[in-house]
Amino acid sequence: MSERLISSSGGEVAKTLKWARSPLARMRGLIRQPELGPGCALVLTPASQVHTFFLRSPLDVALCDADLRVLWVRPSMPPNRLSAWRPKARYAIEMRGGSMPDWVEPDVQLLVVE
Repeated sequence: MSERLISSSGGEVAKTLKWARSPLARMRGLIRQPELGPGCALVLTPASQVHTFFLRSPLDVALCDADLRVLWVRPSMPPNRLSAWRPKARYAIEMRGGSMPDWVEPDVQLLVVE
């Protein structure tokens, strides 16, 4: 069974999660990868900042603390940009631009479930 990302109130953020845990996987991220499908998110950890260099499409990005509480959100972050740095962030969630629900905002609690 695949993992999903939801809010503590039950709203679905992503139906499918892909993880980038190794330094190489985090550095590569979505570079030269197929575009994320609808309802799919890439979760990078540990991560306190992300970039969209060498990407062709915008990304929706959320940085979360160790408990998956949202600290910072940037909808439709254009290619060739560097996100804000959040030293308390441990997770970066990347989704296709325009696909992250607009209720995902700072202080929202997220959960990974099967």
